[in-house]
Amino acid sequence: MAPAQFSQLSDAVPGIDGLVGAAPPLGGASGMLGGATSALGMGELGGLAELAGPFTKLGLSPDMASQFVPIVLDYVQSEGGQQAMSLLQTALLGG
Repeated sequence: MAPAQFSQLSDAVPGIDGLVGAAPPLGGASGMLGGATSALGMGELGGLAELAGPFTKLGLSPDMASQFVPIVLDYVQSEGGQQAMSLLQTALLGG
């Protein structure tokens, strides 16, 4: 996700900056950006597969990421509308 797109998402969803800041770092190069930032697609790898790292660090199964994404997308849509949800969906799932 491009920084301008993340800015749109951040403006549309109250409190998202706090959630991003609270995410555990992934470690390595992408870890410098913070776990959620990379998971949202702003790191070099991005996408849904990268959610496995933060979920594991939290003691959760990587399979839970696939259950987590629809809940997050619903929340983003309810708080920020369809456009915000579409930006996040594209970053996480590629479409």
